[in-house]
This record gives sequence, structure tokens and C-alpha cells, in this order.
Amino acid sequence: MRRHRLYPAALVLLATVQSSPVEPLATSFAELKQSIHGLLESKQRLSQSLVALRQEHGQIESSLQALRLERESLASERDSLAGVVQQLTDHQQQMQLERDRLLELNTSQQADLTHCIDERAALQAERSGWEARREELEATGAKIQMALQKLFPYEHYRALHPDLSQATAEQLIGHFLDIGQHLDTPAYGQSLQDEIASLGQQRDAALAKIAVLEANFEHTATEIATLKDLFARLVSSPSASSLSAAS
Repeated sequence: MRRHRLYPAALVLLATVQSSPVEPLATSFAELKQSIHGLLESKQRLSQSLVALRQEHGQIESSLQALRLERESLASERDSLAGVVQQLTDHQQQMQLERDRLLELNTSQQADLTHCIDERAALQAERSGWEARREELEATGAKIQMALQKLFPYEHYRALHPDLSQATAEQLIGHFLDIGQHLDTPAYGQSLQDEIASLGQQRDAALAKIAVLEANFEHTATEIATLKDLFARLVSSPSASSLSAAS
């Protein structure tokens, strides 16, 4: 026979029933039995609810643990992203500094290139002037040569120096300037000698200046070509393209 546990309320009810008359005893006992049955059902429902609550608590604990792990993962990822952002910021600042340096260098090279172009134009103008002067001196030398051919006594000088019998007109004049004028200068030879010496010095000086100008022109042209090549490399370099894309 199953024994039911009596709760304080049931004991009070039972005591009340025992002190009551016999007739309502059966009714009170039935009510007590029904109350106990209701309490047992409530206990069973509470037990089931407790089990469900424990299961739900376990699920909540699992969810909390998963959330904690996810939070730690997100915190780690956040720190990693912060480091990447800092690296990108530093790289951007470095690229900006490099871009400013390139712009400054480009401006300086543009100024140097403009200066070289102006200097080249001035040298070309000066060269044109010296070329005109050389042409003038060559024309003057040709006129002097023609005058010498008419004035210089080639045959007489050749007769004075039999060893020059096969010499050309230029060789005869050269011999006269180097040797003959100190030995047997004709009376009119001194004036011719002075004129020829003066023209020769002017021509040599002009040729020397022209040679210097040509060397300066070639050097300037080489520097301009080098600057153009350097500027083209700077414009077409990948760092410059990436800087233009970033801008």
C-alpha cells in the first residue's frame, strides 16, 4: 500500500477531520485525498519544470561559453586589425612624404632643365656668332691668301732656297714665316709677316673659342638628355603611379 507524505496543511485538515463528527469524515478524507493528489501532480510538474530549467540553464551556459570564445576571438581580430590599420597609416604617411619629395625634386629638375635650355639657347646663339666670325675670318684669310699669291715672290723665294723646289705655295709661306724671315726677308716682307702673324693669331684664338663652345654645347646636350631620361623614369615609375592613384 502506497503511503502518502502528509504536508502541514494536510495534517491540519486531518486534525480537523478527526475532531469532526463521523458523518463528514468520509467527505473530508476524500477532499484530503484529492488535495494530496493535486499536490503530487504539482510536485511532478515542478520536477519537470526544474529538469527543463536545468536543461535550459545548461544550454544557456553553453551559449555563454560560445559567446565568450567568440568575444575573445573578436577581440583578438580587433587587435590584429588595429595593427594593420596602424601599419597602413604609417605606410600612407611614408608614401605622402615620398610623394612630397618627388614633387620637390620634380620642381627642382624642371627649374634645372629650364635653366639648361636657356643656357643651351645662349650657347647656340654664341656659337652662331662665333661661326659667323670664323666664316668672316676664313673669308679674310682667303683674301689674304689671294693677296699673298699675288704679292709674295714665290719663284724668287724658291730660287733662294733650292731645297724647296717641290714645295707648295703654303709650304713656301710657312718656311718664310718660320725660317726665311730671319734670313733673307724682302723689304716688303715685314709688313706681310706682321699681317699674316696677326691673322694667324686671330684665327687660332677663334678656333680655340669655337672648340670650347662646341665642347660646352656637347656637355650641356648630354646633361639635358640625362635630365630628360631621369624625369621620364620618375614619371613612369610604379611608386609615382601608385601615388597618383592614391591622390
